[in-house]
Amino acid sequence: MIEDLNDNKNVKGYRAALAKAASCTTSFISQVLNNEADLTPDHASALADFWNLDPLASDYFLTLVMFQRANSTGLKDKLRQKLYDMGSLTPSLTMLKSEELQIDGRLVDKYASRWYFCAIHLSLSLLNCDNPKAIAERLTLPLPVVEDGLDLLKKMKLVEEIDKKWRILEHSFALHNDGPAEVFTSSLRLKSFEALHIRDRDELRFGAICALPRSDFIELRKSIVAFIKEKSNMTMHSQVEELFGISLDIFKL
Repeated sequence: MIEDLNDNKNVKGYRAALAKAASCTTSFISQVLNNEADLTPDHASALADFWNLDPLASDYFLTLVMFQRANSTGLKDKLRQKLYDMGSLTPSLTMLKSEELQIDGRLVDKYASRWYFCAIHLSLSLLNCDNPKAIAERLTLPLPVVEDGLDLLKKMKLVEEIDKKWRILEHSFALHNDGPAEVFTSSLRLKSFEALHIRDRDELRFGAICALPRSDFIELRKSIVAFIKEKSNMTMHSQVEELFGISLDIFKL
């Protein structure tokens, strides 16, 4: 939604249009954008209509919103199973796990809860992006959100501040294949849906059904994992210019 507003920042009354579509107040939309409130399923359904998402994309979006808001274990389990069935929860690449870095589990849970904590973390790899204001402008996030994110990352010993400049201490932190990783995947998936209607020549969206021998599928999966690890390792040794979100689903029908 933040990217949506940024893309339409010169359109007068666009935030009000979102509020009208979701049948809520403009101030509530502002709270959502400032990460002070969450969308309800009713809001998600209305916004899916506003963005003209197809039925499958709408179902994804609605399920992910409910998954993030769910409190009871029973409901979370049901929604988690539905997301698995829909192919949206996939194992994340694991490099250094949280226990190997001796990070408090509560901090890991917070890190996984929102896509932007990881984005703030890796934004420190970008050129001229070593302070809260620069990160906030680059990611189109409120400054307090970035400051909270940097404080979290500092507690996790993933970053440090020297002379009012921030730098990464640990690049190769990754989440488990269960628990926090599932929550993070859902959060990133929501971010992807928010940007679904934005036309960006750099983005890549692809969907296909392939008939493959199982041996070819295994090789394909290995190749994709190896490629992502290789490209991730490259960012540890040089500064880069952009951040890209990657959410990948490969599942058996």
